[in-house]
Parts: sequence; C-alpha cells; structure tokens
Amino acid sequence: MPVYANCDCALTYDARELAKALGVSKRHVWRMDASGLIPRAVWLGRAKRWLVNEIREWLGAGAPPREKWERIYTGCEVTHV
Repeated sequence: MPVYANCDCALTYDARELAKALGVSKRHVWRMDASGLIPRAVWLGRAKRWLVNEIREWLGAGAPPREKWERIYTGCEVTHV
C-alpha cells in the first residue's frame, strides 16, 4: 500500500492552488506556464494539474525555467567546470 494512501494531502495543484502556493495570481501562473517558466503540467482527463512534489523540488532547485528543470529532473543536466 502506498505511503500516501491514508493521507488526505493533495498530490496535485490546479492553477488556483498553484498560484496560492507560489504567492502569485492565477493569471500569472498561466503566463508562466505559456512562457515555459514552470514545470510541465499533467493532464487528468480535461483537467490540467501540477504535481505537488515536483513543484516543491523545482522550488528547491531555485525555480529554473522548464527546459533547464527538465534536464535537472531527468538527470541529464551537464555542469561545466
């Protein structure tokens, strides 16, 4: 049984919840998404959602743009010395 099975905590954010978590307006979330500044959302049917854990990790990494975040998140980030 998954650890979160007995948890009433949310696994995803909708745009309103993400806006509240980031301290911005819902409209700004949509602009950030369209500009590639936040992690890619997932679709659950017709509902667009962002994974809570991924948003937390993204913030912990300094909130990089989506392109860079996807390289970091998938382990493909190359650091130059």
